[in-house]
Amino acid sequence: MDSSKFKSLIGLRKLPYSKTQRTIFFLLLLFVIGCAYYRVGKTQSGDDITAANIENYSANKYVILHSGSTTMHLESIVVDNDNNQLTAVTKPLDVSHTYYVTSPGNSVYRYHKSKGDPTYEVHFYSNAALDMSENSAIALPFSKIEKIEIYDDATGHSIFMASAGVVGALVLVGVIIALTKSSCPFIYANNGENYVFEGELYPGAIRAKLERDDYLLLRNLKPKDGLYSIKVSNELKEIQYTNLLNLIAIKHDKNLKVLLDSKGNAHTISQLNAPSNIMVNELRADLKPFIENDDIYYQFNENMMNGDEFNSVVLEFEKPAAITSGKLVLTARNSYWLDYMYGKFNEKMGTYFNEFQKKQESVSSEKSMQWMLNQGIPLGIYVKNSSGWKLVEYENVTGPLGKREIVVPVEFEKSSEAKISIKLECGFMFWEIDYAGMDFSENQPLQISYIKPIQAVDEDGNNVTNELLNADDNYLLQSKIGSVTTIDFEAAESETANTTTTVFLKNRGYYTYIRDYKGEPDFAELKTFREKGAFTRFSKETYFQYVSNPNMLDLMVLK
Repeated sequence: MDSSKFKSLIGLRKLPYSKTQRTIFFLLLLFVIGCAYYRVGKTQSGDDITAANIENYSANKYVILHSGSTTMHLESIVVDNDNNQLTAVTKPLDVSHTYYVTSPGNSVYRYHKSKGDPTYEVHFYSNAALDMSENSAIALPFSKIEKIEIYDDATGHSIFMASAGVVGALVLVGVIIALTKSSCPFIYANNGENYVFEGELYPGAIRAKLERDDYLLLRNLKPKDGLYSIKVSNELKEIQYTNLLNLIAIKHDKNLKVLLDSKGNAHTISQLNAPSNIMVNELRADLKPFIENDDIYYQFNENMMNGDEFNSVVLEFEKPAAITSGKLVLTARNSYWLDYMYGKFNEKMGTYFNEFQKKQESVSSEKSMQWMLNQGIPLGIYVKNSSGWKLVEYENVTGPLGKREIVVPVEFEKSSEAKISIKLECGFMFWEIDYAGMDFSENQPLQISYIKPIQAVDEDGNNVTNELLNADDNYLLQSKIGSVTTIDFEAAESETANTTTTVFLKNRGYYTYIRDYKGEPDFAELKTFREKGAFTRFSKETYFQYVSNPNMLDLMVLK
């Protein structure tokens, strides 16, 4: 990925700082914000950092330290920000993590997969003089880390490599923090050979009253031995309560795409029309982020000149004559910045956070949703008619784990106008749009099957099938990091020469955070977040503090 694409991702083209400062800031964002799910083109090893790959190594990691000719496993890792070092206890390597071949310098290493299992491995290389005997308590200065490498068992070689001489000490600190923190919950789908990362369950449902139906397209799911199989994994400091996991299998013509809207209604997509014009601040803007699924995002990071509290972009589409409805298709996700800012907001509560979380359990879903709307957290979608902008719907949060294809049915006024205008609106840098298109075709007939699980087994071998059959508040409880449940479904009928099957995971549940924030809460400041737009102002002010003051970089990483 070239430097202009890097800069466009977070609006860095406007910043008056040196290339080095901008690069460091961007890399810190990659490794610190949110859940650290990033795709940043090619690493030194020449392999993509993908959402799935990076997150595979952010939880339940097996950390290996190479010092001279000695190699040890590290346990009880603590990042000591005050002294710019990490501390850990050395342990002998497990036999399944010893079959690798290293190369000198910045070359990557490879495994003999038939001999060992390098899953979740992170390798630190150091030139420090350390006591590498068993059960030694070591302190490893960041400045003595020569290289960090993350290994992907699916590809047979490393997916990430950071060299201190290339990216600098600040980036290494960011990498270390990212690798020693917890990650977000995952859904994996079996593609016929192995399990592949797909996305996230019921995003944003952080308490029971926010529970809702969610529909996740399973792009990689393929039948194996007559079964569909998925895995649900808890890899965050949270408690997950999954109420329902069912599949919706839709058989359709191969020339059609099928998407489910937020209510679970199926829509066929046959001919997507790209926007003919993009307007920001009533001025023409770059079309490029919207016309291809290419990881070039529009990020809602402009300074709005009309005084609006929220950021917005207007999409114009050429409309066929006499057409009064269409289907807006977006490829979108929440930003990692939103995830980071919500964490910083929660952190302000300090020792009051857990009490606050308990009190929120009695707050109605309507009141909670209204607060989110007042802060610009959902994505507002509007269509322009003769009386102004009319709300079509608010799109609920999707999380930053991966892009989702969103379809929104839109009704237009009967008009002779040859164009229609759609406005997307949210808080500052809360969403990212990779693609936008409009389909004016009629929905085609579909063959839809609803499939309940035939077997679900948790990590301890317990049968938990009944917990996932219906939305009956009989929850699958995953209360600890590392909880994994495997769910099998009877596969849909075979495809024909002219048909294919698209499968969605209908899921329902909620989760609660486990946090141990320190410090006394500033209740006067917290009350200001009741005001409309307070959270988006907090986002904007924090962002421009970071990008306008290079000294803030240390605070961003080391807090």
